[in-house]
Amino acid sequence: MRKAGHLRITILVLTLCLGLSSGILAQVARDTIGFSWRLLEVTDPSSEAKIQFTPRVPAPALFTNWDFGDGSPLSTDSIATHSFTTLNTFDVDYNFKLETNDSTITHSVIANSAAFFERLDSNTNVTYTRILRSAYWFPSNDLSIQGSMRFEWSVDGEVLTDVNYIAATDGQYPNIRYTFETSGNHTVTLKAWNTANPTNTCEHTRTINIAPDFATKVKFSNIPNVFTPNGDGVFDSFIVQTSGLSRLVFKVFTRTGVLIYQNEAYYISWDGKNDNGKDLPEGIYYYIIEDIDKLYENAKGFVYIFRGK
Repeated sequence: MRKAGHLRITILVLTLCLGLSSGILAQVARDTIGFSWRLLEVTDPSSEAKIQFTPRVPAPALFTNWDFGDGSPLSTDSIATHSFTTLNTFDVDYNFKLETNDSTITHSVIANSAAFFERLDSNTNVTYTRILRSAYWFPSNDLSIQGSMRFEWSVDGEVLTDVNYIAATDGQYPNIRYTFETSGNHTVTLKAWNTANPTNTCEHTRTINIAPDFATKVKFSNIPNVFTPNGDGVFDSFIVQTSGLSRLVFKVFTRTGVLIYQNEAYYISWDGKNDNGKDLPEGIYYYIIEDIDKLYENAKGFVYIFRGK
């Protein structure tokens, strides 16, 4: 039962309940607050997901109990293992006392072995290429970590058979980079099963919209006018979102018109250095973007390098 008046911190994190090798797998949740979770292997992931939950709230917080969000009794085990018998999304509460206050931290957990998420590659922002990752947060495509679990990706009903996958008997990697060939909505499905009982499978499906469609020439969107290449991991690069289909020439000039940087690639990601690899000083620079394949309208403008040091 959830207590009214609790301090509640809700963090939505995509994860899944996945049975893997005989024992506990690597931690799945990244950048979680309050508690983490990892999965234990089960022979039938179509009907069960078994997860171990571990508190991450330091003293002086005092553990109270777990509410797994599926109607089961509260658990008073500090490090608790719980089996979900419904493939659904559950709000799991970690309840604790902080001084005299009852407090709660919540994470949404997807109890589905095949759950995955998709995102752009933050290093390129290429829209036709997506990172498809198991929401279980496999740290790598390592069969010793996958254990007895196997996976199969399909796009628009076609099973992927790229040669970069491992042997067919070992299934496919649960983390992949996939480039779509056309724009519009695409249906992506990940199927999972355990080799001990391969007929019992579970699936997770997402519809991914790929844009632009290039029926006519397209303007570049969201071109930044400032970035901060100071090594703090925030806006360190000048990145322009593109499709990844066109060959793009990117040129940077000083305000007096001297060409100091030029690059040709299918995406634009500039770290604020000149052609000799040296950091440019703070200031305003002029850029030109030219599309050799003529899918985009050429663009030009000013960008300010602010290092903030």
